[in-house]
Amino acid sequence: MTSLEPEPRERPEPNGHSPAPVAESDSAGAQDPRRVAALARTARLLVIVPILAPGIIGSLLVLLWSGSLPDPLVTQWDFDGSASSFQPLVAVILFPLGFSALFTLVMAPTAFLVIRGKHEASTVATQVATGAGISAATTTLLLSTVVMQRGLEGQTWAGSVLPILIAGGIWIILAILATSRLRRLIPKLRAARASQRPQ
Repeated sequence: MTSLEPEPRERPEPNGHSPAPVAESDSAGAQDPRRVAALARTARLLVIVPILAPGIIGSLLVLLWSGSLPDPLVTQWDFDGSASSFQPLVAVILFPLGFSALFTLVMAPTAFLVIRGKHEASTVATQVATGAGISAATTTLLLSTVVMQRGLEGQTWAGSVLPILIAGGIWIILAILATSRLRRLIPKLRAARASQRPQ
């Protein structure tokens, strides 16, 4: 039975000795620079999106609701149920985006250092999941407070607030899954970058 494996090529030797067989590619372990760039881009998105997206969604929702909201809005109540704190509608619209953007600026630099190989990869999942959880919880709480002030006819807690709470919980679960993927991606990215370094 004949072998179907390709025979090694021969590299000519300048000193007259018999040629030495070489592998099909001397750079078989080298990574395509485009693949390395794609891995790095995916890692950065897995850091930024879970933290920043809840704020973007929250601000857009309050903006969409602004036509049916009072100005200013109640942001805090006393134990007896009376309003104790008010904020302008514009401030409430901008708050979710500003809060999540601030958390992204705090969390992302350390996470990017992890991606670059400056720290242990195990720390990134905790950092990003914590930031995403706080961002999502804050946005969910704000939306739950705001939505009941729309004063729509027939509006109920179960029909207005409960879907927001469920969506916030789902987002936190998705963020945990994203950070888990990020944790698995970092070793691959580091190995790909190491293969590009000159030996």
